[in-house]
Amino acid sequence: MPAKAIEQTAPTKNQTAIFVLLFSVAFSWAVFSALGEPEVNFARAVRLIWMSLLFGTVSLTLFIWATGRFELGNYWRMAWTASFLLYFAHFLYGFFVVHEGSLRSIYLHQGAIIASFNLLLTAVWGLDVANAWWCVTRPTLYFRLVVHVVIFLGFAISTLVFGSPMARALGGFMLSVLVGTLIVRLATSSRSADLK
Repeated sequence: MPAKAIEQTAPTKNQTAIFVLLFSVAFSWAVFSALGEPEVNFARAVRLIWMSLLFGTVSLTLFIWATGRFELGNYWRMAWTASFLLYFAHFLYGFFVVHEGSLRSIYLHQGAIIASFNLLLTAVWGLDVANAWWCVTRPTLYFRLVVHVVIFLGFAISTLVFGSPMARALGGFMLSVLVGTLIVRLATSSRSADLK
């Protein structure tokens, strides 16, 4: 079935102000809080991904809550965008500063599977964010679902399996929020079905 043209409502001034403020605080904290660390460059890359995870938690929560019931709105789009931009800053900082622009260094330090996953993730997520803002066609639910699941798995594995204690705490927070949202969503859906 062909994709339908969609109309999107531009964010309000208040929504934009909230987005810019929260994004600025998160980005600034990630950059400046690393100044006291022994390895400043590495600490900045890590803190950028932590901030990306927090915005990602918001966007994944909104996605779980809205999917199949109503349109994903501006708050989802802005949280999804902020999460991607912080991740992209992490990616660029890691590539150009930590690994001095060397793909060889990235593959050597991260291994082929993780490095390839990160490159693919960056491209697919970037395309989905661009589509959320500028595309005139609605992506299929399955594509957007797959992108969200991949982002969730990326965050979960990198924090809960390979992360520092702080990263594991953030990953646990994300998992708790998403599972809680899913439980409430399923409970309210089944209650609505019982009332029909």
